[in-house]
Amino acid sequence: MKLLRYLLFAVALAIGFSIWLAPAGLLRWVLGDVPNMDIVNTSGSLWHGRGTLVVQGEGLGTVDWKLVPVRLLSGELGFSYDFSGRDTRLHGTLGLGVGQLGLTAGGLIGSQSLNYTLAPYGITVAGGSAAEASGADGDVLVDQFTAIWSAGRIHTLDGLMAWGGGSVSWNGGPQSGSARLPPLQARFEAIDGAVHGILAPTEGQIPLMQGNLQPDGLMTIGMTRLLTRLLGMPWSGSDPDHAIVMEMTEDVF
Repeated sequence: MKLLRYLLFAVALAIGFSIWLAPAGLLRWVLGDVPNMDIVNTSGSLWHGRGTLVVQGEGLGTVDWKLVPVRLLSGELGFSYDFSGRDTRLHGTLGLGVGQLGLTAGGLIGSQSLNYTLAPYGITVAGGSAAEASGADGDVLVDQFTAIWSAGRIHTLDGLMAWGGGSVSWNGGPQSGSARLPPLQARFEAIDGAVHGILAPTEGQIPLMQGNLQPDGLMTIGMTRLLTRLLGMPWSGSDPDHAIVMEMTEDVF
């Protein structure tokens, strides 16, 4: 009987050590519900590690994570994380529950990162004196995003991004030019697996742009008459400022 107890204790101890020393690469399994996202070049363990965050096949930066033991009391595997890439710094939590994965994020997206994302569209932004609202010239404030994935689809999304205003220039297509825009806010939400976003002036209710990203990766962006007026290219006709007068569709993944 004693031998059996010793064997059971040894097995339990071995399992415990195996779990505690689980390699950091297992975080890829944790992120399995998030489409087009991966963690590579990992080091450390599943509970306290580091790796390169890859989205749609492109390495964006380094993420450090650490287990939050208190989350285990609620039956959830929870981590805190810090992400750094280019001039972007984000922090938040990652939680794995029964059948779902939750993510929160807050911090700053730097102007270099923003312009890198906008470069394929020929757009460049630069903050002005009003950009202090977002922390630095041209930076975008990310205000506590919350997202929940389940079965490979996003079911909950709530978040706000703020830009302090400044100059915007565009090059390409039939026209090139530049304009100054007021401080802007972008709000996002998820409905039936699709992400919907609205970009509007901080001091105002009329949107400049409205976007939709479908679960299959099809993105549609509509631009209102108010945006064309602020860009110095007013739309002809009698449409109200909130009317969508231009629309763009693109497969993003």
